Amino acid sequence: MIRKLAIVGAIVTGVVALVAGPAFAHVEIEREGKVGTDGVVAATLHVPNEETNAGTTKGVLVLPGTPQLTVAEPEAVNGWTATVEKSAAGDVTQVTWTGGPLAGAEKVALPLKIGDVPADVDAVVFKAVQTYDDGTEVSWIEPTPAGGEEPEHPAPVLTVRAQQPVDDDAAATDHQATTTTKAKSDDSSSTGTIIAIVRRHRHRARDHRVLRQPVATRQGKPDGLTDAAGTAPALRAKVGPWLTTGSRLVLAVVWAWAGWAKIADPDAATRAVRAYEIFPEFLVKPIAWGLPFVELGLALLLVIGLACRPAAWVSAVLFLGFIVMIGSAWARGLSIDCGCFGGGGATNGVDGAKYAEEIVRDLVLLGLAVFVAVGPDLFLSLDRRMNG
Repeated sequence: MIRKLAIVGAIVTGVVALVAGPAFAHVEIEREGKVGTDGVVAATLHVPNEETNAGTTKGVLVLPGTPQLTVAEPEAVNGWTATVEKSAAGDVTQVTWTGGPLAGAEKVALPLKIGDVPADVDAVVFKAVQTYDDGTEVSWIEPTPAGGEEPEHPAPVLTVRAQQPVDDDAAATDHQATTTTKAKSDDSSSTGTIIAIVRRHRHRARDHRVLRQPVATRQGKPDGLTDAAGTAPALRAKVGPWLTTGSRLVLAVVWAWAGWAKIADPDAATRAVRAYEIFPEFLVKPIAWGLPFVELGLALLLVIGLACRPAAWVSAVLFLGFIVMIGSAWARGLSIDCGCFGGGGATNGVDGAKYAEEIVRDLVLLGLAVFVAVGPDLFLSLDRRMNG
């Protein structure tokens, strides 16, 4: 029986994995035109939505301490509201946009003017925080080493006076503004552009994992941010919801199998319930005939993703009850077929090893049910669609 469940679970999980995970883009800031003589530059913050089942509702651009900037004038964007925060000294600390939510692969361009950038500064490094409607956040704060590999969540860099790089890797990412030299010859520039384009496509094809962490873990950090070391592993954050979804579908298959087998042979189901010698006779048939419909109902809720967490808790209670009943039969020396997937009743040759196998199986299913009930958000579910 365990081997059969393992096969079913592998098949369902494999199917779920096949549809997971598109590649993602970055939160980036781009200069529009040339910087003014007063040091004010027009820019656009590009915010892409990276989750197929969650929408971006908030973006925060955190300005650096060096250079200190006193101007931040966001332009009006349909569906989004911008607020500017300043320190007591009058320096802009951050700009916050709220709106949306963005859906699927949508993105939003948020134009603003920033200044006044000192004349000797060619690039300014920012930090950004992207918030989804399920309460999770993505911190775009990782520096890119000069000439090195682009990190998974690079801090947005505004190239103020130097030639804007085609690739994110070409931008300076020190946490202080850096001074760069002018572009070299046209031939060198063209060659560098070609190389940058190749590198850009390579990085865009890479699966950028989302660093998710609760807001509570960010308390007390400068600018409301934490670095990558303070977050849960990115792979876990991305795979977790798919593991929850796979577990949910495994439970749905198990309940459908168990319920249909009992409905197909109600007399055997009645014998199975009676053989435990736990319930009074007047309850035997109601339990034997009603349980299959409960199991099929749970299967339906889990497979379509409706009321998933309540269904998972009910599943956990049932599995716990099955474990207690099987353990009771074992302890009392009864020799019965559990009737979990059809059949059932008193029989010969059932030993402790058989009972132990059934208990282990139900413990595994109990664990899956609890994981679905308390685990990460579920994909491919009506719950997620209705809440979104």
